[in-house]
Formats: sequence, structure tokens, C-alpha cells
Amino acid sequence: MRRTAWLLLTTVLAWATLLGTPAVSSPAGAEELRTVTLRVAADETYRAQEDWEATIRSAVGTVSDIYARRFKIRFVIREIVPWTLGEVGPVREILKRLRAEVPGGDDVDVVVAFTRGRCVPLEYGAALPFDRFAVILTGCPGPNSPGLVPTEVILSHEMGHLFGAFHVRAGAPTVMRGGPADRFDNQSSRVIALMRGFDFRRGVLGLDEPTRRAWSAVYAEGHEPGGPNPLAAKIAIAAMEAFRAGRAADAEAALRVALDLAPTDAVVRANLGLLHHARGQLEDAVRELAEARALNPGLVEARTELGFALYDLHRDNEAFSEFRAAVTQDPRFAPARVGLAEVLARGQRLPDAINQLQEAARLEPHNGNTQYGLAVLLYRAGYYDESRQAVQRAQSLGQQIPLDFIQSLEQKAPSH
Repeated sequence: MRRTAWLLLTTVLAWATLLGTPAVSSPAGAEELRTVTLRVAADETYRAQEDWEATIRSAVGTVSDIYARRFKIRFVIREIVPWTLGEVGPVREILKRLRAEVPGGDDVDVVVAFTRGRCVPLEYGAALPFDRFAVILTGCPGPNSPGLVPTEVILSHEMGHLFGAFHVRAGAPTVMRGGPADRFDNQSSRVIALMRGFDFRRGVLGLDEPTRRAWSAVYAEGHEPGGPNPLAAKIAIAAMEAFRAGRAADAEAALRVALDLAPTDAVVRANLGLLHHARGQLEDAVRELAEARALNPGLVEARTELGFALYDLHRDNEAFSEFRAAVTQDPRFAPARVGLAEVLARGQRLPDAINQLQEAARLEPHNGNTQYGLAVLLYRAGYYDESRQAVQRAQSLGQQIPLDFIQSLEQKAPSH
């Protein structure tokens, strides 16, 4: 049985630019307007409104005027495309779907999605700092009034994030804390001005060291407590994408930069541990993942990957404890249940292992690798019909099944 590889963070990397050429270069002429092009996606809930396209163009135009006055940045819509979301979970899930389904490409700088009525308390949009994707939730009431939060406020806030702005401490009204669309605090103003020439297509690893240092100095003045350092987190995201692309050495170098920026960031350290694990450096992986767990005991991803590293070292009792703790923290986190199944199966506790893997498959019904692992366990337990069914489900999900396993299964009589 093989487990599905999972990553804490993912995006795009071009390592040669990180410590090399500067990426934030001012357009010719300090007063020249910098144009940021947008691809706008409108989902079915937003398109159900009357004059929805004109409403989008009006909101973008208003925010563009604000940014042009304050930062010499204007936003221009290249195209508006329809997008179907259907049933979807939290705004972070919408953002993930947006990345996968509405490409950025080389013809636009930023992709912005508009949806309506998908309201969650205190969530009005989503965008990662230094990214090129943003989601705008409209038609949602404000926290302290029955009125709806203006679309311009949400759009101005999320565009600020894309330029590296972060949630500042509570204080004077500012758009980065839900204030008016044209109200920027001093820190956010300086960050957006610093990042005015940010190359969205090259991404965060296009920032040179002086720019990273300047941004960090503003961030160090104060920010909303909790959460990762946005710059370090985004560099870590890029590092893990490099790892997925087979550039492990580049990924490690980027993670070292992220750790220099945020040495106590549990997510960055967990990704370094994951990288060590993937390279077969198991003791190093255990050390980094244990440190990540100590920094943030609630990070179930780090605890689960620590369990897998311990399992690969045949320290099964310790691995089982980590998996069980992760499942206790988040019963819906399927990878931890896969880990429990691996430990139980190696201990010849096949019924318990099957139960855990069945639950993992229920939680992640589109994971073909989990279905294949379940087929293997059912085969070992003598449940050949059920194993065949699991194989069929895995194949329908695009999972490749070894031919020798299929042949062995075909030779078995139906289970009774």
C-alpha cells in the first residue's frame, strides 16, 4: 500500500531569480501609471444578477481610480469569463478552485473571481500576499450592521494583499482591516508603493534581497497577531512547487531563505522536514517535523508527516501516536488515517487497518491511490470481491494499478 504524497503549500518557482536579478523595478518615469491587467471570472451566482457585468466594471473602475490616485497603479479588465462553481466549501476552497480552473497565463497579470451569496461570518474574500489570484465574496452582511459589505471595499483589500499588504494591528480605520476602500494605513501604503512594480507573472521569487529586507522592515513594525509571515510563507509555497517539479536542491535553498525570514514559522519548518523526507533524509526529516510540531501542536499536516517519517524508520509505536493525535485533532484529515492504516497493516491488524482506510476513502472519495491501497488490504484479508470493487473505483479515478496485482486478483475465487 502506498500513501498519497501531500504538500503543505504549493505554487510556482523560478529559483534563478530569487537571489539574482532584482524583480521590483519601477516603470519608466516615476509618475507613469503602472497598468495591471485582470482576467475576471464571474460564477453562476454572480451572473444571476441583473446588469452583473456592468456592476463588475464599475467596482473595478472605482478601485482602479483609488489605486491610481494613491499609488499610480490602474487596473484594466482584459476579459470577463463565465465560471461555474456549484457546491463549494470555504473561501479558501474557492481560491484553490480558481487557481486550477481559470488560468493566469502570460496575457494577464491577475485573476479575480466574483461570486455572490456564499457568505461565511467575517470572510469576504481571499488572496495570498504576493500572489496573482483573488476571490471576492459579494452580497454578504457586515459584522456590525445589516447592510452588505461594499464590493469596492473587498476588492481594494484583496488587491492590497496581492501587492504584499498584510493585516495590520487594530487602530485607525484602514481598508486592510475592513475600512473604507480608499483608506490606507501608513504600513499598507508603504508596502504597496514598494511593490508597485511587482511582476505578478514572475512571482515572489522575483523579489531581490533589498526588496525583501525593505518589506520585512515594514512588517516588523507591527501586524495582526497569529498566522505565518506572508513573505516567508509565499517563498515556502514556491519552494514546494520546485520540489514537485523535481528541483529538490532549489527547493531546499528557497526554504532556507524562508527560514531566515521566519525562523519560528512552523509551516516553513514542516515543509523543510517534508523535503528531507522525500529525499530519504529521514533523521533530518524527523528533527525538522518534530520542531514544527513543537512550534505549532495544532498543525496536523506536520504531525502526520512526522508519523510517516517515523514509520519509514520502523519506529511504529511513535508513528502510531502521531497519527492518532492528528486524527484526534482533526477526524476529517484523511492522510492521518492512511498513516494509521499503514502502521496497523504492518502489525497484522488488518480489520482495523481496513476500517481506517475505508474512512480515509470516504473523506477523500476522489483519491484513487487510497482506493488502490484499500484494494491491497482487502486482498490480503481475503475479501476479493471488495478488492475488485476498490480496484475499479481506483481505475475510474485515473489510478494506475500494477498488472501483477490485477492478475493475482483475477486468479482468486469470489469471496464468500
